[in-house]
Amino acid sequence: MIHVDELRRWPGWPWPSCHLWDDTLIELELFARQPGLKAGWIQRDRHGAHYDLSPSKRALAVRLGARQDGVAWFRARVLAARRTKP
Repeated sequence: MIHVDELRRWPGWPWPSCHLWDDTLIELELFARQPGLKAGWIQRDRHGAHYDLSPSKRALAVRLGARQDGVAWFRARVLAARRTKP
């Protein structure tokens, strides 16, 4: 299931943005093509793979079916990962 979080202003970034995530990289990459995101735009960091979205791309992703529970989903994912570490 694809998720987006809320738009917010990030320090040093000129406009609000949000993130597009999924549990699996392949689903994320396939979904990202629908609103016109390029493969090279994917971000990979300690929290996993995601795309940064502008307000208009976020709106399009939601119309295409992305769930607007990204923060709750992400927190649950991080907590689950912490519980499985030895």
